[in-house]
Amino acid sequence: MEKEGGDVIEITSVSGLLKALRSNNRDQHIFRGEHADFGETSLIPSYGRMIRHLVPDELKKISGNHFFQNPPPPKVISAIKAESNYLTQFYSKLSEHLQERLALDLLDAQHRGLPTRLLDWSENPLVALFFATKNPDEDGFLFSLRVDRIAIWTGNDLLNSTGGIPGNSTIDWNIEIMFPVRIGQRISRQLGCFTVHRAPWLRADHDFKTVISTTSTGARCINATAQSPRVLRHHVTRYKIPKTVKPELRREVSLLGVNCKTLWLNTEDTIKADAEKRLNDALIHILVQCGMV
Repeated sequence: MEKEGGDVIEITSVSGLLKALRSNNRDQHIFRGEHADFGETSLIPSYGRMIRHLVPDELKKISGNHFFQNPPPPKVISAIKAESNYLTQFYSKLSEHLQERLALDLLDAQHRGLPTRLLDWSENPLVALFFATKNPDEDGFLFSLRVDRIAIWTGNDLLNSTGGIPGNSTIDWNIEIMFPVRIGQRISRQLGCFTVHRAPWLRADHDFKTVISTTSTGARCINATAQSPRVLRHHVTRYKIPKTVKPELRREVSLLGVNCKTLWLNTEDTIKADAEKRLNDALIHILVQCGMV
């Protein structure tokens, strides 16, 4: 284990990762693995990656509740509406017992591969290491996010502040941490948790100035503001997994019980293939209308 420039810690073994994590064992952390260096799109939810090219640069970098003289660009608003529309279509395909809570439906959509504003993490660093070692041809990365307990999501409607653009004038920069009810075998087996990005195009380690706040619905969240100290970036630690050690690391992780067999179990509520195809077709249609593809 060694530290590179830019505060990136290189990991070459499971024991090296455990040693690195041991220094932070007083705090709770969640973990994410990425099998390659995705640059500016790293740590961004899938839907945010889809629409990021529509977002002006100032909205990718500015911190605080940013007021506009004019509303955000129409394409940004249309893209956010598209998210709500295609998720509504997704929910209509689910059986009634899965429509009880919007949050649970959104989690289900996430694990079926639909783009959402949720970013996958795990409470188990070995699960993150499994994903970080998937591609043997490129260096992988593991991220550790220190959990601020007051930033844990407690609400039950992830789309209340639709697109983070309430009133089409203010950007909501909140990032919340969700520890969901363990629905489905995938989330349970992966000890899955999520960051909820109200502005879905922003990285989880975006260099906000942040404070803790409580929303009108009672949700506690990390809230960007222009007056507070910079803290969010320092909640994230980045570990590099050289491609040369990936095969051995993958064997070590598998010996410890984390592999495809233990993580990728089928769930009893799988949507039929034809329903998935109709949903994907509808999503493409919406994105074409928005000028996104």
